[in-house]
Amino acid sequence: MRRLIYILIIVFSLTLVISIFTRPLIIFLAKRQLNAVFIDSKVAIGGCSFKPTNQLSLFDIEVKKENTYDFKVEEIRFDYNLFSILKERIFKFYISDVLGVINLPQRSILKIKEIKSKVRLEGRDLFLDSLSAQTLGGDILGDLKLNLDRNAEYLVNLKVINLDLGSFIKDFNLNEKLELSGKLNGRV
Repeated sequence: MRRLIYILIIVFSLTLVISIFTRPLIIFLAKRQLNAVFIDSKVAIGGCSFKPTNQLSLFDIEVKKENTYDFKVEEIRFDYNLFSILKERIFKFYISDVLGVINLPQRSILKIKEIKSKVRLEGRDLFLDSLSAQTLGGDILGDLKLNLDRNAEYLVNLKVINLDLGSFIKDFNLNEKLELSGKLNGRV
């Protein structure tokens, strides 16, 4: 009887230690991976949920590089089962509520101040919802759907507002070939 009590105490202690240290270890490893991908960036992960038999979720992820980009993700979830682990594959992957801001360098041909969008992944389709960009003195707004299969089909719904055609000519060094002025508005 005494041996059974010792075994129960050891099992309980190990379970307690594993449950306390698993989440910080997962967050540490995830931050290390993100830092390897996004070099010289600040990476923060707010929390995680781990179900050893079928699911791992990371919450409130932020990846930021000063004056370059800032991505915020509400949740990234990996669903798996024993069969998928044995095949070294994730069964399902979900990403929700991504907000990204990208500031492109001024040496690029087309000067874009910032790009913002909510990103979601559904099956093999990547969606950029509420996409916005500031360029050529105006705005580009809309949505984009990109199919990630081999044929990579896409669907774009964009609205351009007050794009300065004179800035377009200047940015693409077309001054000697073309004279154009005015504002462009429309849908693509």
